[in-house]
Amino acid sequence: MQNRRNKLNNPKSFNSLWDYIKLFIRDNSIDTDSISQYCKIEATLFSQLLDNKIRVVDFGPKKIAQLVKYLNLKIEVVRDLLIKTIWLNEQNITIKEAMARYDPNKGLDHKDASMSSGLKELLFKANKVKPLEQLNPNTEQITNNFLIEFDKYYRNS
Repeated sequence: MQNRRNKLNNPKSFNSLWDYIKLFIRDNSIDTDSISQYCKIEATLFSQLLDNKIRVVDFGPKKIAQLVKYLNLKIEVVRDLLIKTIWLNEQNITIKEAMARYDPNKGLDHKDASMSSGLKELLFKANKVKPLEQLNPNTEQITNNFLIEFDKYYRNS
């Protein structure tokens, strides 16, 4: 329990907003059904969100603003985690594809893609500034637009 509390006090240690929210819910013993009902999110969809199976951009800034407000999370923490989450989503980086977690039966092409994905993930974790500077303009634009919309919904809800 103390380890979870310490981790929650250091939001930069999380890979995504969903990882943070999942631990926050567990640490505070919040009922996920009440969250889904209040934010009008299907239980299955909410479960997929917490497992990083849905892109944050596809979920939408309005629902995230509702969720963040309901959980009473600090906007600064959420904004930083949103940037990280959007970047990771746009890079299609997932833990299951990282490093040597590949199926040898699928051939060398799959191995190369897995290793490339793993390298991007490691670069992101090792230096949180440089990879964000190396984003293509589309990802930066997507991130900026999403944050503007999120801020608007957060402040008006």
